Amino acid sequence: MNYIFFVFILFLLPQIALTCSYFPILYGVNTQQPLGYSTNIFIRNSDDCRDACIKETNITCTAFLWPGYPGHCYLFDKVNLSIQIFKDDGPYILYVKSCNDTIPSIGYCEFTVNQTGITYHPSAKAESPGQTTQESCFQFCINQYKGFNYEAFIVNPNGLSNCMLYEDIPQDLPTGNLNLWTKNCHAPPKNCEYTQWSEWGACSATCDGVHIKTREVLQEGDPNGVPCLDSEKSLTENCSVSCDSICTYGNWSMWSECDENCNQFSTRELLTGKVEECDTIDEPLINNKNCTGGACPTPPPPVTTTITVEITETTPITSTLPPTTFSSSKIVQSSSTLAPCIFGNWSDWSECNKDCIQNKERPLISGEEDYCITMNDTLIETRSCTGGLCPPPGTSPHPIIVEDGCRIDNVDSNSRPSKNFKAVGKQENCITRCKSETKFKCGAYITAGPGKSCILFGNVTKPVMQVSNSIYYMQDINCVVGKTPETAICVWEKQENKVDGTTGTTANVAYRYYTMDANHCEQLCNMNHPLFDTEYCGAWVFNPVAGFMKTSPNCYLYKPLTNGDISSFQSGSGDLYIKKCS
Repeated sequence: MNYIFFVFILFLLPQIALTCSYFPILYGVNTQQPLGYSTNIFIRNSDDCRDACIKETNITCTAFLWPGYPGHCYLFDKVNLSIQIFKDDGPYILYVKSCNDTIPSIGYCEFTVNQTGITYHPSAKAESPGQTTQESCFQFCINQYKGFNYEAFIVNPNGLSNCMLYEDIPQDLPTGNLNLWTKNCHAPPKNCEYTQWSEWGACSATCDGVHIKTREVLQEGDPNGVPCLDSEKSLTENCSVSCDSICTYGNWSMWSECDENCNQFSTRELLTGKVEECDTIDEPLINNKNCTGGACPTPPPPVTTTITVEITETTPITSTLPPTTFSSSKIVQSSSTLAPCIFGNWSDWSECNKDCIQNKERPLISGEEDYCITMNDTLIETRSCTGGLCPPPGTSPHPIIVEDGCRIDNVDSNSRPSKNFKAVGKQENCITRCKSETKFKCGAYITAGPGKSCILFGNVTKPVMQVSNSIYYMQDINCVVGKTPETAICVWEKQENKVDGTTGTTANVAYRYYTMDANHCEQLCNMNHPLFDTEYCGAWVFNPVAGFMKTSPNCYLYKPLTNGDISSFQSGSGDLYIKKCS
């Protein structure tokens, strides 16, 4: 296992000019390290981190970490390319914003095993966070525990041992059962290269439309470089005005009287849009016509409605006889003014139907249909499908796909239920891609549906994590999920009461950590199962008040807790999370 430690050296390489675009510059970046940002935002299970960065309004996003396929997304207001930045064995790629024709090329260093079978030198100066696993010792090293920049660390490759961090590489180490890791630096790796971008394609709609440009892989990168990604082979951007700003019109007025030139005029109001853009030959604001029928006729009379009203009057008469009823009819005339014709916005075009026709509709907000609906002012429009949108005979745009096995919804896309996994990009049919995999026997996959990214897995041997409102599901081919404790479905359940992580059943506290945030603490709980021997990390407390790398830890890990253990915590400022599996 290699842990990569990056020192950023800025080189400038020519690249296709794209105005303020985001470029992948470094593969395998450790997500739990200070990158020089002032503000960051974490988005769970992002299908498009680039789009989230562009649309973010709470910060000015200039960089992000993302695997390049559905996964967690880390947005940053800035990154410092001059500080030490580390790489690990993970899939995360650092993307940076560039507004010219140059992007940075990054040199890196890696931690490798320098010596095996050694132990600590009693006189060598070192810092130690205490007993950790090898993975956790690396985390302390790259996070500059106590503010120091370390060149080496010593730790046991198996189980727990004291983690010793060194600013200088120790010499003349005695014999033992530990390993010495040291740093070695390399030139920037070669990243994936692409062809030039194509021209922008046709706009997909008159308003709120998009168009796409594409490119192909020119040459694969080095093993340590940024791999070729499907997400880097196409770009999408808006190509038309907002539908809220299109031209909408009021109803036409009555025709005017004939003027001295025997002409009549009718006008209508522009409700939305700009006059210079909306007053056109096809859609004018003023219509005129010649008066017909010999001499110029007088203007038509106002629209009147004749109503016959039957009025029944009952007049009492002083008599011993019953009341006498008199009936009469009156003709009542009234002039009525028609309400103006006001239309709503057009809907999006529908999908192509079996006859290869698309429809769009709009509502009539004000006015009478008999008066307002004309050849030019309709409530529905149709068109033939074009540009390859019409499906072949006997098919539909999204055919029903029969998937084998059992489906688990709301899955965390970062779940890794198997030691074997492979991201294969966007797939119209993930089950077909699963069956054709040759590197391992595919036993499950995670996807958001047809046309979305697909991640393949081998035999399911680990728990699957679920989260609320996830768009992803896992298809378990052999239906083994949830059948054993090893393949359970788990969630992290946040408890209502705030607690003090230093209290509670102390026998269950495995270790105390300095973490970046709650997400980092959660990852350590999942990562450090070896701390608990035959048991797993079943709970954790994160205290946001303690801060990062301060005098007190902010992350506490526990074995599975009983109800008595949970109630034994004293009140505090930490959030307690319990793993619930079934």
